[in-house]
Amino acid sequence: MPTPNKKRGQAIWVAGTLLVVLGVAFVIVGLVSLVLDFPPCPINACPPIFSGYYVVYWSEIFTGLVMIALGIGLRLQARKIQRRLAAQNSTSATSSSPAPTVNGNIAEELRW
Repeated sequence: MPTPNKKRGQAIWVAGTLLVVLGVAFVIVGLVSLVLDFPPCPINACPPIFSGYYVVYWSEIFTGLVMIALGIGLRLQARKIQRRLAAQNSTSATSSSPAPTVNGNIAEELRW
């Protein structure tokens, strides 16, 4: 049965992965809708790309970037938790049972 720390690490890893996937989706939707919904306008009369008309698309893009950054941070934290648990398990396993030692020369044992 997994320990509570291992479950927490797995939950953080899943949440990070989900945030990265959703962030990528938001960035893609924002970029695609920014390009597809470009208003038809006469020459030199189009609103600037950073005007209020495009706020919806830029907010999707920036939301996606923030979600990607948070997801990567969560995945790194989950990796740190898993490494810490692995180090605790390996030190507890070696301290309780000593490693076997080989006495003698291997070449002498292999001779008939």
